[in-house]
Amino acid sequence: MGWKTSPWRNSTRLQEGEAASPARAVAEPDGELTRAGFSARLREKCPPGAGLPLLGRLLDFYSVAVLAWALAHRLWGDRWGLLGMVNAWGAWLARTGLLATALRLGRRRSSLLSGGFLAVNLSLLAGYSVREVLARWGRPTPVVGPGQPSLRLMTFNLLKHNRDADAITHVVGEVDPDVVAFQEVTPWLAEQLEARLTARYPYRLWHPHSGSGGLALLSRFPLEETGYWTTPGVEPFALRGTATVDGRQLDIYAVHLIAPAGDHLQSTGLTGNFRLREKQAALLSAEVAERALPAIVMGDFNFTETNDAYRLLTDTLVDAWKLAGQGYGATWPCTLKPFLPFSLFPLLRLDYCFHTASVVAVEARVWRGATGSDHAPLVVEVLL
Repeated sequence: MGWKTSPWRNSTRLQEGEAASPARAVAEPDGELTRAGFSARLREKCPPGAGLPLLGRLLDFYSVAVLAWALAHRLWGDRWGLLGMVNAWGAWLARTGLLATALRLGRRRSSLLSGGFLAVNLSLLAGYSVREVLARWGRPTPVVGPGQPSLRLMTFNLLKHNRDADAITHVVGEVDPDVVAFQEVTPWLAEQLEARLTARYPYRLWHPHSGSGGLALLSRFPLEETGYWTTPGVEPFALRGTATVDGRQLDIYAVHLIAPAGDHLQSTGLTGNFRLREKQAALLSAEVAERALPAIVMGDFNFTETNDAYRLLTDTLVDAWKLAGQGYGATWPCTLKPFLPFSLFPLLRLDYCFHTASVVAVEARVWRGATGSDHAPLVVEVLL
């Protein structure tokens, strides 16, 4: 730079013969530059924000990318598999996109351009975040009638590679649900849990599977199997038991819709995978409507609320988390098992409890703790 700085002093000397710039005009009689002069020189060389051009461009790029995604999602939904995979992260994209736009709002030269861009983003993304917050503020408080029966439900994807039956038993014992829906029940897990949970649940429906299609329903109340569905060439995806609770019949579904990854992708393709999941969701919705009984539909649905299959179910059923949950309610991934032995904070809400309008959800929460699974159990209290 042509001038020397001493690490032990708050002043700087000009080299001999070097002309002083206006920023160096504030000097002491012995030729030393004062702290004020040094600060002025620094501002001259490095104006505010000059060191962050790359970050600004990245924020701009991300904001535009999220805006493009929001438009594509509104126009086409999950029409193509790749778009559907991106849509699954819609809640995160909406919030981070708004944040990126807001951060750039004060740094643009044109406030009109910045404000207009933020307004467009808000209009497109409000449905993913702001509307949800407003809906939670306005939701009614459930009214409990005299003698109205209640149920504590739990749905839990065990993970087919899970060998920690003791941890699963601990979760069931701590939550103490009246009805449990398990997914990814392997023959080994079914054998282990049958021995551990028989005394707690006298009524049990086991449909183990060597892959990911194993399902089970365990209940304290009388339970009769009334339905079991499998997709040819894929795996079972739903089990229905009809329970009798205080003389009332209640259909309870244990569900595991087709996953967006696995060997079946070779036959379905990514886009076909989304169409198949939507068909499974539509079939369940039609079954509930046809039977016209109070119903609970819970399990691992392998979609988020920004996917089309979610809309197919919520056209006729109620998402219990929307009525009784707090926060986002993410349940996956809790771990990278079986690939890496790391615990993670869940990012996506893949596990749900849906119910008919005649059932009222009063509490919904995600159980946190070590379970040996990549999914967190979902616990819901309902009134019948």
